[in-house]
Amino acid sequence: MPLPERPSRGTLPIEITSYILAFIQDESDLARVCLASRAFSHEGTRILYHSVRLDSRQTTQRFSSSLQERPALGRHVVKLTLFLECVGHPHTPPSPENLAPFARILSSVQNLPHLAITSNRTSLPRGYALIFQDCPFRLLTFNNGPVAIMDTLDFLDDQPEITEWTHLEPDEYDYIEERLFEDPFLPNLVTMNIDAELLTCFRSPRPVKQLRLRFCSAGPDTFRAVFRDLRYVRDTLLSLDINCSDPSNECAPTFLLEMAADSLPALKHFALLDEFESPQRKHRFSGDPLQDFVEIVSRFENLQTFVYSPAPADLYSIFWNIGMSVHWEESVHPLARALFAASPKLCRIAFPLQSALASIASNPPILVTYSRGVEGAVGRDRAEPLTFVSWRNVS
Repeated sequence: MPLPERPSRGTLPIEITSYILAFIQDESDLARVCLASRAFSHEGTRILYHSVRLDSRQTTQRFSSSLQERPALGRHVVKLTLFLECVGHPHTPPSPENLAPFARILSSVQNLPHLAITSNRTSLPRGYALIFQDCPFRLLTFNNGPVAIMDTLDFLDDQPEITEWTHLEPDEYDYIEERLFEDPFLPNLVTMNIDAELLTCFRSPRPVKQLRLRFCSAGPDTFRAVFRDLRYVRDTLLSLDINCSDPSNECAPTFLLEMAADSLPALKHFALLDEFESPQRKHRFSGDPLQDFVEIVSRFENLQTFVYSPAPADLYSIFWNIGMSVHWEESVHPLARALFAASPKLCRIAFPLQSALASIASNPPILVTYSRGVEGAVGRDRAEPLTFVSWRNVS
């Protein structure tokens, strides 16, 4: 049996080298250390290129040139963030010359599992599909904001291993109705952060556990269609976050809560961020508003955490109109006490800390978390505060 190979005299084991280099936080310092010896260069390069964030046209061009000169660097990249800078008219398609550095980078990172795309625009014109043409990698996560959905579909068709997908591009989605997400399109999704219109494009189940839906333009019919299509994730979904970012949405939160409770009774975590801007909203209460609200939330049979931020402009919301004499920093909101009393499995609740007027200036709102202790006592929870990203951590 051959003996294990020993490092040559004067060469540190790779574990020691990695341990030493892990203390170097500054990328410039790490780059200089890589020049000190071959051993430091090998391990330092792996660390240096593990996470690459390209936040300008200049850094993109430099990295593209580096990969062209040293193609082996691409195999070290595990996390990559691209910044697609749109100059000129927002509807002018990009030129092939401007896309070439991005295409070269994506064709050179053969082991890449995590890709994110950002931009100086919230929405980019069509024409960016060219950068995805020769991608050799298989992603696990793809977080995209600005690139149009139609520019990504062919690319995503070849990415069946993706488990986490973000697509938040605020342009109209009418043009995607002609093409549904055909199977097998992203068959292994576990976490989705998408505009609600995209959910209606699925026509078969996915194993989604965590879901955030952004409603940019919605009325009652849109909400009904989306909640209808939640049947494709009903059996696995544990966490749902709804962001009503359309300031003209006239659907009261009770309407959304009722649909969620009736469609997804097995949820463990539910969050609702309401950004309605007009005080003219009709609330549907049959009797006592507080009791009606509590009764709807209690329909979630397995709900453990609940985050709710009512619209500051919705002056008729029960949240802003009950117990206004209570100082939330010192006591517990009456709605929190009522919800805990009606929902035995509910462990933690988060509401806005400030008054309605103060909350208008805070985006996202500052939340205060209440929890129920082992013996049933309800109090402020500063150890594990809930936020509007808590939906990702439910399992």
